[in-house]
Amino acid sequence: MAAQQAAKKERERKEKEPTPNRLTMVWNRANEYIKKRDFESAYRLMLQEGDDMYLLRLIVQTGPVMKYLEQNSARQVLARLNKIVRGGVFETLEVEWIDDSKRAGHFTRLSMNEQNEYLDTLYWLSR
Repeated sequence: MAAQQAAKKERERKEKEPTPNRLTMVWNRANEYIKKRDFESAYRLMLQEGDDMYLLRLIVQTGPVMKYLEQNSARQVLARLNKIVRGGVFETLEVEWIDDSKRAGHFTRLSMNEQNEYLDTLYWLSR
């Protein structure tokens, strides 16, 4: 009996896991909402899905649309966006990629302007 319950829980867990195909379908549905200017439904859908990359994709695609969102959705979007930004994932990626390009010998082959752009970014991140 315990083995059956464990198997059932595992099946339920896998059903809830987002798969690329499922995420694509959800993203397409969100785009349909956007075409209808139903931003509330699009954001609610992405918030329920729990995938930060797709939420960021939606944020970039729509731009700020807070006046079209209900208070609860607006609060959730701001909270998730704040958590993503404060997590520093993009800053960490930038530093790792610049460091790796230096170790691989690509950085020194960039123009002085390009190198300065990246060094300015590193300086900005260090403040």
